[in-house]
Amino acid sequence: MLLPTYDVFDESRLLSARRKGITFYGLGREQLGITICEDVWNDKNFWAKPRYARDPVTELSAGN
Repeated sequence: MLLPTYDVFDESRLLSARRKGITFYGLGREQLGITICEDVWNDKNFWAKPRYARDPVTELSAGN
């Protein structure tokens, strides 16, 4: 959902950030929400000032 655009990163050249909503994937009886890279590096308990307004992990946990 989030793309880094600071330091040496420029992922927006090849990818686009997800604007809204999340997707769950079925695996048998389980529902999986997948996060990668910047999505999990926005922890409000770790960073004094988050880089992003959204927190995909919190969104997944809430099922939004």
